Amino acid sequence: MSDDDAFVFYTLAQSLVFDALPDAVRPGARDSRAPFDCPADAELAVDTLRYLAGTGPDDLRGFINTFEWLHAATMVGAGTPQDPDAAYILELRHRMHSGGVIGERLRDLDNAALIDAIEEAGLRDYLETLATLKHGGRARIILAEERIETDPLGARASLRKLGKGTLSTVLDWEEEGKVPTPHTPEEIAVWSTAWASRKGSTRYAKRILQSVHALTDEPLRTSGQRPDIATIRDALISKPIKRLSPWRQPIPMRALVGPTGKALFIEPCSLSDPDNAYRGWSNNIHRRALALYEMDKLPEFPRVLAADGKPTYGWVRLPAIQFERVASQSVKASLVELPDEVCEVSNAGVLMPPVMAAPAPPPNR
Repeated sequence: MSDDDAFVFYTLAQSLVFDALPDAVRPGARDSRAPFDCPADAELAVDTLRYLAGTGPDDLRGFINTFEWLHAATMVGAGTPQDPDAAYILELRHRMHSGGVIGERLRDLDNAALIDAIEEAGLRDYLETLATLKHGGRARIILAEERIETDPLGARASLRKLGKGTLSTVLDWEEEGKVPTPHTPEEIAVWSTAWASRKGSTRYAKRILQSVHALTDEPLRTSGQRPDIATIRDALISKPIKRLSPWRQPIPMRALVGPTGKALFIEPCSLSDPDNAYRGWSNNIHRRALALYEMDKLPEFPRVLAADGKPTYGWVRLPAIQFERVASQSVKASLVELPDEVCEVSNAGVLMPPVMAAPAPPPNR
């Protein structure tokens, strides 16, 4: 089933059972309304929700909130006999999929007690299978927490791939000193992939820079070369952007690149004078600008050279992003060249040591 079809079934089920659920147990805002105006049919709603939820770790179709609505109906007996035991299984499944809590029985459980509850309910195999699936990030965290005291390296390794909350948990553990903080090119690649999945994450960018600075013996340099507009244009999403106001000023951008010239992350930059810098990192404009870049389509950028002439990590200034109105409700991004001095420091809330200019690479002969 496609995500669009699952959404239709889910919202239809909500509408069919909406009036059968008391305000106190109905998920969502208390003053919300049913998505569709249709006759109530709680039994059909429950059948639909059961179809969407399935019974196995890979059966869920569409939204995790399916568990919440089915749990509410099962608790009060709307469209199905009241069944606290079945509702409890739904609470456990919801916790393993989302990390969230519905009901009261799981609210104050620590990880060890949660695993005991999962095992007592006969769901240990469910948990372990879910942890192997792409969408099983929360299950992986539960299992990693179980082993962190005896095997911190193994616990960390089990979360070093994208998943719901997995890499954020690794960062939490590193900051708390529960696991080592390795600094290798392979580690940088992991966090760069994570940044590309959440463009604008200053936390991932800071983690990349932490490893970069650990691997270099001098302040990061900025390349004396910069890619031209034609080089970058094909890596930008070109379709008009709806529900975004035009921004009168171009947004200077730069990329942190590795020794091969591969971009590790991109950020807005500004003048070194803080009085002249636009410090609106949380502003929607900056995030929308970053979302334009298709990282896998970016070319290799000019390499930054260290003092010994070898390629190293450093900054490459990019053409600036300019948002221009193309219709009454949409804008389009274009690229413009700006002087080097408008891009001297981070404008993204990423704290960095001083930056120095790097010599240009020798010309090709």
